[in-house]
Order: sequence, then structure tokens, then C-alpha cells
Amino acid sequence: VQQQQQQQQSTPQDPTGVLHAIPPEACPWAKCSLWFCEDNLHVRISTGWSSTDNGQRASFFRQMVAAVKQGTNAAFKGKPHNYWVIEGRVAASLAAANLTRIGF
Repeated sequence: VQQQQQQQQSTPQDPTGVLHAIPPEACPWAKCSLWFCEDNLHVRISTGWSSTDNGQRASFFRQMVAAVKQGTNAAFKGKPHNYWVIEGRVAASLAAANLTRIGF
């Protein structure tokens, strides 16, 4: 089972080409999905809801938003999909590096 989990973690891309980042160990409920459309990176982030640790989740969500927005040309696209669009490969690389810095 452990070997199967490691294989799943090493290939976090689904058949549609969306990458599902492996969450930090301390925040297993955090979700981050990334996909490219032309030269723009699309990022969907989520922490879910819990009656026991919403403060921690809210704090980490703010860190994820800051990582996506910091130094990039990021625009939020609302309902129904709720994702960020980061224009250009350089800005996308910076956002990805920022997400990596917080544990993704």
C-alpha cells in the first residue's frame, strides 16, 4: 500500500492535464491544482471546511493566496470555477516557486 501511495504521489497529473500538488504534511486538507492554457497558468486552491481547525485552514489559505499573487499578474476568476489566472510563463514560474516555498 505504501509503495502504491508513493507511485500516486509521484504522478499527480490527471488525464485532463491538471496537476494536483501534493499538500504539505502539516496541512493534508490543502488542495492546489494547476494547469496551463496557452501561456497562462491557472491555479485553484482550497482548504475545505472543518469545525475543529478552521483558524489554521484560514491562515494557510491566506498564505496560498499570497503565494499566487506575490509579484505576479494574477487575476481571480469567480464562480463557478474559482481559480486564479497568472499571465505569462515568467509570472507562472514565480507563482509556482512561491507555492513550493510554502510546502507544495
